[in-house]
Amino acid sequence: MMLSRNELNYLDERLDDYKSIPHSIAVRKIEIEGDTGLSEDSDITLKNLYLFQITVEALEASLDMELREVFRMRWIDSLSWVEIGERRHYADKVIYKKRRRILEKYAEASGTFGGNHGK
Repeated sequence: MMLSRNELNYLDERLDDYKSIPHSIAVRKIEIEGDTGLSEDSDITLKNLYLFQITVEALEASLDMELREVFRMRWIDSLSWVEIGERRHYADKVIYKKRRRILEKYAEASGTFGGNHGK
């Protein structure tokens, strides 16, 4: 899969939302409780939040130990790519190659950009 720079940036930003997903789910549940016309079982927004959470958890579990650590440093600990490279002693080219691998796997797992873009 070969994603464009814009597609990679979009996916990177999308994964930034992952660390706040438990909060987003809790807020949506409260909103549903306050609206008598809604139920958790039929709420599309809540289902999409859960789907995002499940997809990212499956992605993380599918990564090898090294990529999983990079994933956690970026999207859990909110380190920049430069900071991750410095901490892991990676050259810029190496860390961005790892970024691309993780984001391509996410695109496939989520079906974003066709999921098998470029194959």
